[in-house]
Amino acid sequence: MKIIKLEAENIKCLRAIAIEPTEAIVEITGPNGVGKTAVLDCVDWVLSGAKYIQSSPVREGEDKARIRVELGEDDEIELVVERKFREKDDGFATTIGVFSADGARFPSPQALLDTLRDNLTIDPLAFSRMTPAEQRRVLLRFVDLDLDEIDALNKSDYDARTDLNREAKALGSRADAIDAPDARPEPMDEDALVRELSRAGEHNAAIERAADAVSANRDRLAGREGEMVDIRGRVERYKLARKNIQDVIASAPEIPEPVDEAEIERRIASAQGELRAAVAHNHTVVSARAERSNAMDRIEHADDEIAAAAALRKVAAVNIATARRAVEDAPKPATPINTAEVEAKIGAARVSNENTRRWDERERLCQAHAKAKSASSVLTKAMETRDAEKLAAIAASDLPVEGLGITTECVTLDGLPFEQASGADQLLASTAISVARSPRLRVICIRDGSLLDDAHLAKLGKYARERKLQVFIERVNSSGTVGFVIEDGTVKP
Repeated sequence: MKIIKLEAENIKCLRAIAIEPTEAIVEITGPNGVGKTAVLDCVDWVLSGAKYIQSSPVREGEDKARIRVELGEDDEIELVVERKFREKDDGFATTIGVFSADGARFPSPQALLDTLRDNLTIDPLAFSRMTPAEQRRVLLRFVDLDLDEIDALNKSDYDARTDLNREAKALGSRADAIDAPDARPEPMDEDALVRELSRAGEHNAAIERAADAVSANRDRLAGREGEMVDIRGRVERYKLARKNIQDVIASAPEIPEPVDEAEIERRIASAQGELRAAVAHNHTVVSARAERSNAMDRIEHADDEIAAAAALRKVAAVNIATARRAVEDAPKPATPINTAEVEAKIGAARVSNENTRRWDERERLCQAHAKAKSASSVLTKAMETRDAEKLAAIAASDLPVEGLGITTECVTLDGLPFEQASGADQLLASTAISVARSPRLRVICIRDGSLLDDAHLAKLGKYARERKLQVFIERVNSSGTVGFVIEDGTVKP
């Protein structure tokens, strides 16, 4: 659907115009300040809606204005659109009507028009004025794949891969910093060696205790032998004392029989002197008997001492025999274990086990490093797969212009960011994009036509004819011979 006829009265600096395009390129020309832009505003305002209308649409000195377009194909009118303006004290009021070819009025005119057009249709260069992110969102609508989701997944995987690579680097550095042998030493049982050292200590202590026991038994034997010598001396002394007592008893005079004192007393009277002799005699007898009794007691005591000494001698003989057997039967002293050798083994085991621990730690870090690198490679492969899928989807999509591309950040044209393309190339690409977004209404307005040189204008014309477009383009030209020339608010006849 194109514009078959455009009429406008009192719009901005325009008085009254009527344009009936016949070519694909509808050039609106003339010098600056004559109303070329107002013609394109008429197309924009009548189709796009009131929100796009400027603050003073009515020509100065007038109180009413209107824009009317006939839309259709091949001179056959399908719709008539008319927008009217009225000046007010606080601005202006506007109304719009959309009618069928036979004059029937549509109930929701602007809603109907919105189904025919896209914001970029009237002003394709709006695309070039968008931010790179906005341009990207527009172009993504042509791709049959959710590139935002792919980019989000790639962003997530990229961040995860960055963390994995950072972790892998740290793990690699830690592994390289460990001083460990090339081959893993077999772990050594330090506990077994410590137990061996403990047993060696106990063994040597037992040897020392046995030696002490032998020495003590020898000391006891010597003591028992000394006791035996002492007992023998005592026995000999007791025997000698007994013999001396016996000798004393043997050498003592015979003790006479006692005299009958009663008899003597009877005979006192006759022999006082005989009494005194008898008393003295009896006194001697009593003393002799007491001495003899004492001697016998001493002999008995000596016999008891001899018997006791004999008993002690027997006990001493038994003790001596026991002590001698203990000395003779004592086991042969065992050879002490050299604990220094065991301690050296423990030291070597600790060094070896430390090397094993370092080797294991380095191996653990190396495996973790390899795991992180493998996970990073998996993420890289996933991103590459998605990128390939994205490129395939972009390649398979029907993008409006050859050379257009979509990155995670922006739209590209011939491999460069869109904003770095020439103004003319941006204009042609924006036009193609706007057409592709609005297949029903084939009307485009280009306000910066002066950006196009003759070659690019010819290229645009060829593109418009091939796609049956109608391009209203504003260009500065003072010759008065090109296109629809605007002069003094009207179209030059």
